[in-house]
Amino acid sequence: MAHEEQFPGQAPESTDQAHVQEIEDQVRDLAKIRDEGLLTYEEFAAKKAALLAEL
Repeated sequence: MAHEEQFPGQAPESTDQAHVQEIEDQVRDLAKIRDEGLLTYEEFAAKKAALLAEL
């Protein structure tokens, strides 16, 4: 059984994957809101960039 060493401050891989999925879901939700006309393209692009910067 392989064991990966965990360093202090390093999140487990499953947490990283969950965070990526959460960001992807938020971007999709923002796109729906943009498509409904509730966000401008500029507002969408700014929020998307901020979310992606968290990755």
